[in-house]
Amino acid sequence: MSFLRFVLAFVWLFGCGGGCVTAQDAGAADPASNGTSSPQVRIENVTPDAAITERLEQIFDASGRFTDLQVECDSGIVTLRGTADTDENRLWATGVARRISDVVAIINK
Repeated sequence: MSFLRFVLAFVWLFGCGGGCVTAQDAGAADPASNGTSSPQVRIENVTPDAAITERLEQIFDASGRFTDLQVECDSGIVTLRGTADTDENRLWATGVARRISDVVAIINK
């Protein structure tokens, strides 16, 4: 075995072994991320909670998918309360909330 092959084998075996987690994979490895990578939480110039709540309420009202949905936001954590008539609508609401700027987490009750 040549020296180069030895070094490469050593690095592969003891360095990563095929199981390295990259920064890109780190978000997917986090159970709280639900398999999605999310941006870092900003601490300056964040969207006010009231603006997040208002924007989500407007979107959900315009969609016509919900009749009794309550939206609350506290420190960037959005809580959705109500009943969705389908699982698809429940998941859609969570997905919409996730895409709003400065939303840190969604609790879909």
